[in-house]
Amino acid sequence: MDIPELVEFTVVGGGYDPMANPMPKIKYTKRQQWLDRVQNFVMWKEHVVESYIAALEEAGQKEYADDAEQRVMKGSKPIATGTTPMRMDIHIYFRGKAHADPENVFGSIADALLEQDKWLAGSFEYTHLDKKEQPYVKITIQKYENTTG
Repeated sequence: MDIPELVEFTVVGGGYDPMANPMPKIKYTKRQQWLDRVQNFVMWKEHVVESYIAALEEAGQKEYADDAEQRVMKGSKPIATGTTPMRMDIHIYFRGKAHADPENVFGSIADALLEQDKWLAGSFEYTHLDKKEQPYVKITIQKYENTTG
């Protein structure tokens, strides 16, 4: 199946906790997979995937949602980009001022969604919310025509 031209969606909370900030990308070994921080990261990525698929369904793109679900059930990422250039822009709304580096949150979202991020361009912005507000990330993913080179 082809990739949707444009998908916009929001991921609310940190996956394991609706009031937790979005999680950064982390590296871990197979031996570390049972650590709490690794389990939280896995739940965050699953939360991102669920939010993506729900957004496709809400936008009436059921065929793309079904394809993404099938890919995930087979152990793959929901977006099979191949060599298609993609662009992902995110705006992170952090709760408070203690949070991960925005570029690492960008990386965790790309890692959750894209089979191949070699052809990914994009940007990130962030805003600090009051500590009582729920954090979230607004995400736009689209096919990308690189006109610079």
